Amino acid sequence: KAECRRRFIITEGVFLSTGQVAPLAALVALRSRHKARLILEESHSFGVLGATGRGLTEHANVPTCKVDVITASLEGAGASVGGFAAGAVGGVS
Repeated sequence: KAECRRRFIITEGVFLSTGQVAPLAALVALRSRHKARLILEESHSFGVLGATGRGLTEHANVPTCKVDVITASLEGAGASVGGFAAGAVGGVS
């Protein structure tokens, strides 16, 4: 029986301590090469990056379908409480 491994790449869109932006295009390529799931935490990039504030995917011109799960807190740019996790039905339940 083949060995089954789950691989995850988890990153922030913008790192709080340094302000650096994650290299999303390179992470998407890494995701494809290693058949991993990509989880992107956008609390500091949602509402800030991209032409309409949709975050790092819009800023980096990467389709959201290339990211398995996008999460964010709404306390920053959303000026609210709570958060969200968005993705395909199989990845977010």
